[in-house]
Amino acid sequence: MADALIKLHKSLVSTNQQANEALSRAAKVSNDGLSQLQKDISIARQRSQESMAKDMEASSSKAQAFIATLVEKLSLALQKSVGKMSSTVKDAESGVASLSKVGNRIHVTDFVLIFTECPKCKRNLQRP
Repeated sequence: MADALIKLHKSLVSTNQQANEALSRAAKVSNDGLSQLQKDISIARQRSQESMAKDMEASSSKAQAFIATLVEKLSLALQKSVGKMSSTVKDAESGVASLSKVGNRIHVTDFVLIFTECPKCKRNLQRP
């Protein structure tokens, strides 16, 4: 009976040792898997951040180009408007100069003469 107990004890020790080795291997595999997963997540996060940075730079460049084009077009439109206003002011000054030549006494015949001297006024008189 002592031999049976010794055999049983050896069998328990062997089984316990095998279970410990299996648990150690499983823990190592699990730890290696977690380490690889952490590396993969870190690489994916870094790639994602790089991609987002590139996308933001591209969007920023597009926005800057759009704003530059908008400012240029607004500037051209403003220049055209100022040019037209300047021309209109010059025509008005010409008309005022013609009126001041006539003096304080304006008769219908003098008024017609003033308008015939001013090209735009003449065109306005000829319109129906």
